[in-house]
Amino acid sequence: MSRRPWTDDDKDFMRENYPHMTNPEIAEALGRTVAAVARRGKQMGLSKTAETRARVNSRNSSKPRRVSPASRRTQFRSGQQPRNTEPLGAESWTSNGYRIRKVAHHGKQHERWRPVHHLVWEEHYGAVPDGYIIVFRDGDQTNVSVENLEIISKAQRMHQNSVWRYPQPLAEAMRMLGQHRRRIREKEEQKA
Repeated sequence: MSRRPWTDDDKDFMRENYPHMTNPEIAEALGRTVAAVARRGKQMGLSKTAETRARVNSRNSSKPRRVSPASRRTQFRSGQQPRNTEPLGAESWTSNGYRIRKVAHHGKQHERWRPVHHLVWEEHYGAVPDGYIIVFRDGDQTNVSVENLEIISKAQRMHQNSVWRYPQPLAEAMRMLGQHRRRIREKEEQKA
């Protein structure tokens, strides 16, 4: 089946039949791929009826899973962990230089591993409120003692990292430099 545009008749057929026919049935009727039918149905905002979804799901669940005997021997058994699984309490480092600690075996990466400075803060002061972050007073990410941690709002952090943290004349010069660079870039784009 080659790529060809969708005609108005094809689209009308989709509108009428998409809710109660399966995608393979529509694909066969229109001479298109199942993926093309699914993609067009999504683009047109069409959806299947509950009965059609139930029919498709019952067909898929009745199909036996084929697993080769060789792969069965090497599959993980229920509750079995890979050999390289770190124990709870293990520590590591992120690529940004933050120390992290394993707090759970299951869940997403950020649920299993937590930054140590967050754990130290929560141990002493409780959970970090929404809109706030923990920063290192001395700027050293490896120093996670509670005396080196402070909590600030994200707005404060943005101000700390903005150009306006510099003395007024330097901040103005940086702002003007940015304006000139933008103008130069706009002129170059107009010429191209």
